[in-house]
Amino acid sequence: MPKKTPVTDEAIGALVREYRKKRGLSQPELGAALGISEQMVQRYETGGASLSVLKLVTIALTLKCKTTDLIP
Repeated sequence: MPKKTPVTDEAIGALVREYRKKRGLSQPELGAALGISEQMVQRYETGGASLSVLKLVTIALTLKCKTTDLIP
């Protein structure tokens, strides 16, 4: 059976970063769309801050992907 990636703040953040880059957005642009600072986006992407379910859904909508795409 394939080994699953553990669901950690870092793993979720890496997927947020991946989808943000796929959409051609910078951290400041994503932050502006979400109403948060560039620094907060950076903290989410590096796992330095945990995402609430509501924020994860909002990010997914902004990045035009499914919420489940952002969960390893």
